[in-house]
Amino acid sequence: MSSRRARFFSDARFFIGVALVVASVAAVWGVVSASRTTVGVAAASGTLLPGQVIGAGDLQSTEVMLGAASERYLAVSDVPSGSVVTRVVEQGELVPRDALAPEGSAQLTTVVIRSAVEVASGVRKGTAVDVWVDSVDEDDPEPPRVLVSDAVVVSVRADDSMVRTAAAVIEIVVPRDAVPDVLAAVSAGSALSVIAAGGGS
Repeated sequence: MSSRRARFFSDARFFIGVALVVASVAAVWGVVSASRTTVGVAAASGTLLPGQVIGAGDLQSTEVMLGAASERYLAVSDVPSGSVVTRVVEQGELVPRDALAPEGSAQLTTVVIRSAVEVASGVRKGTAVDVWVDSVDEDDPEPPRVLVSDAVVVSVRADDSMVRTAAAVIEIVVPRDAVPDVLAAVSAGSALSVIAAGGGS
C-alpha cells in the first residue's frame, strides 16, 4: 500500500513538473510572439515644428514592432483634429503622444528677425537656437545677452538688403510671452544674433 502511494505521489510530481515546463514555454512563446507583432503608428512625413498644426499629409502610417512601448504612440487615425506639435519631430520619426497637444494649448508663435552676423551653416529648419541681443546704445552699453533660449528655426534665407555681410532673415518659433521682448529689440535697432543652442555649429 505504501509503495503504491509513493508511486502515486512520484507520478503526480512528474506531471506537475511537466505542466510547469509547458506553462513556462507557453509564457516565453507568448512574450516572443507579442514582441514580433507589428502595429501601425504615426510617423512624420516631414520635419514637424513646435506650434505647427497637424494637417493632411503631415503624418503617415508605418508598421513597427514596439511591444509594450506601442502605448506611447498613436495611430494616424487616432490623432485628434487640429493637434499642435509641441517639439521638433524629424522626418520619419515616430510621433510620441506627448509631442502633440490639443489645438490652442501650445503657447507658441513665429517671428521673423534679421541676424546681424553670419549664420552658421548648421542652422537650418528644426534647429534649436538662442537669440542674442546686443544693444546699440553707445550712451548706455550693455554686454550681449540671451534674449530667447531654445527657439526653433522655421526657415533661413539670405538677407538681400544687407549687401556687405552674410546676414540672414530667420523665421523662428518662440513662446508667445517672448514676443514683446523680441519686437522691442527689433524696434530699438538692437543687433540680434542667432546661435545654435548648446554651442552646436
